[in-house]
Amino acid sequence: MKFDKKSIIALIIFLLILLIVILVYGKKDNKDNNEIPHDEYSEYYQNRERAGISAKDAVAQEVSNMNEYMTIKGIITKFSENVLYLNATADDLDLIVDKEQEASVLAEYKQEGLTFIKEVLAPNYKEKYSVDDTYIMNSLSKYAKAVYVVKDMYAVYDSEYLNTFFVYGSYGNEEYNFIVILDRYTSSFALYLNNYVKEQGYSADNKDSMKTLNITKVESNESNSFQYKNVEKEQVAKLYYEEFLQLAKSNPTAAYAKLDSDYKSKRFKSVEEFTNYVGNLPTGTQAKIATYTITEGNSYTEYLCKDMLGNNFIFKVTGAMKYTVILDTYTVKVLAYQNEYDKLEDNKKVELCLNRFFEAINNQDYEKAYSYLNETFRTNNFGSVEEFKKYVTTYWFKVNNFIYQSTETSTNGTYSVYGIIQDYEQDGNFDAGLIDKTFYVKLGDSYDSFEVSFEK
Repeated sequence: MKFDKKSIIALIIFLLILLIVILVYGKKDNKDNNEIPHDEYSEYYQNRERAGISAKDAVAQEVSNMNEYMTIKGIITKFSENVLYLNATADDLDLIVDKEQEASVLAEYKQEGLTFIKEVLAPNYKEKYSVDDTYIMNSLSKYAKAVYVVKDMYAVYDSEYLNTFFVYGSYGNEEYNFIVILDRYTSSFALYLNNYVKEQGYSADNKDSMKTLNITKVESNESNSFQYKNVEKEQVAKLYYEEFLQLAKSNPTAAYAKLDSDYKSKRFKSVEEFTNYVGNLPTGTQAKIATYTITEGNSYTEYLCKDMLGNNFIFKVTGAMKYTVILDTYTVKVLAYQNEYDKLEDNKKVELCLNRFFEAINNQDYEKAYSYLNETFRTNNFGSVEEFKKYVTTYWFKVNNFIYQSTETSTNGTYSVYGIIQDYEQDGNFDAGLIDKTFYVKLGDSYDSFEVSFEK
């Protein structure tokens, strides 16, 4: 077959076009296969600039999103774990190693901590303070065995991708603050330490002091990646409970300060009185939430948590990990309790009231339990709170659980309630103490107005 000159030229043009198409689509497929994103950073910032918006317009606001809060807290927890490596013993790390190997193993952990810290610190922070191993050891090793507690957290939402978090808290009794730059695009973070926060004058007491650091991107490395947390409501309830319980046992004064002001003035008149109460709080396997209820109020969300021993912990939440605490359902109004009471039939209201009577006894709040006793019954049987306390501590248990068997109504509106008082601390044991008892309960005008008497 012969080709003329025009046919040859047309064939060459066709082949060139075909080659170009193959190259273009080949590059596109390669891009898709390697998941190479286009530069959304530049596109986003150009759009902001055209709209006359800059990161300087962003203002600090208290972090209210629990997922964000836990993401930042997780970053600082990981940082603190690596700080521990700087000055840890084998016991601190729960290591089981031969004595002759211990020094070299601990040296490896120390080097791991140093590497991690250097990689998560912001580049301009490292440049400003000439960060090296000696700088890190001098600055951080003293915090190796201290627990970091977050007090306040604020965010400056610089852009859709970059957020600046100001974290105020302490290692032990020493104030220590962080700035965390979160890059949602690269899923990477960078840290600024306490000395930088202080030098720049950032303060939780002055929201206007917290501004963007004008960071446009956080480059990823082997240490600074993060995963955005997604916290379930049950986990949130558990966090409140565990944090307050730990605080109450380690620092009763700080825990006392977290009590709801109205509740505190009525229930605990002093730190000393509260500290004595803390000794009765559960430990070990009993320090776990059994049930929880979430109720929305006008200005707060209420978490009512009941632990394995029937203790009530009510958290009035106004922001992420921002709460005050109530430790019973009878001293001040509790939304969940009020809502439940209002919906019940009278015979069930009686049970709820009797539960409160036992709650006061289990809390060793004998004065409150004494106030619920029918006046005539009280006068005839217990001339004082001390006499009532002596009776209860002699014949009942330290922690009492009443198991309802039957409830009957008499003509004068007094309910006869028969049941069994169980030793709550021995629940599940074959030889757990049990006491048959009949109580008489008369309802009043409100959920806090009722009278109790019983067969001695």
